[in-house]
Parts: sequence; C-alpha cells; structure tokens
Amino acid sequence: MRLQAIQADALLRRRHPDWHLDPLTSAEPDPLPDQLPDIAAAEAERHRSLVTASLTAARTEMEFRASVLAPDEDSDYTPEGVAWPELSGQRRDTILQPPKPAMAPPRLSQREVEYEPQA
Repeated sequence: MRLQAIQADALLRRRHPDWHLDPLTSAEPDPLPDQLPDIAAAEAERHRSLVTASLTAARTEMEFRASVLAPDEDSDYTPEGVAWPELSGQRRDTILQPPKPAMAPPRLSQREVEYEPQA
C-alpha cells in the first residue's frame, strides 16, 4: 500500500509539476508515552466512587434476581421455587476419580539381559 501511494504521488507530481502539493505524511497515530500521566486525587476519588456505585448497583440487581420465584402454572398454588437457581450460589462438587493403576517396571527381554556393552 505504501509503495502504491508513493508511485501515485510521483506520477501526479510528474504530470502536474505546477501544482503545489504538501509532502506525504504518515497516517499512523503518534506513539504512546512510556509513562502514564499522574491523576489528580479528586479525579481518582471520583472514579473510585463511580466504580463503587456501579458495583453496588450490580450486586443489588443480582440479589434481586436470585430472590425471584418462578410462578406455578396455576396461580392459586405457591411458586415452584427460585427462578434462576444458578444465581443463588455456586454449588461445586468434587470430581471423584479412580486411583491411577500401579505400573510394574517393564520386563527386560532375554537379549537385553545378556547384552554387555564393550568398552
């Protein structure tokens, strides 16, 4: 792409030498600084309060959803239970695995037993 842009620019300058054209510039953004700027204490406190408010709202919504009951088909009966049981807490059971079998050492063939390397 860069080569095509250079060739097109050269062709345009050759065909129209009387036109004033600005030199080609890169469209890449400026590199980011190595260090981040310092944040003012007021700005950090405002950000902290916004995050706290957002977490509180999310926690309140999750608690509400965990307490919602699923209605029964017949409205005269009591609700069937929690609408979203997976939200009410994690229920993890251990994964039971059988013990690994004990492995006997490999048996050597008669040839390997009789072989003696020569020095």
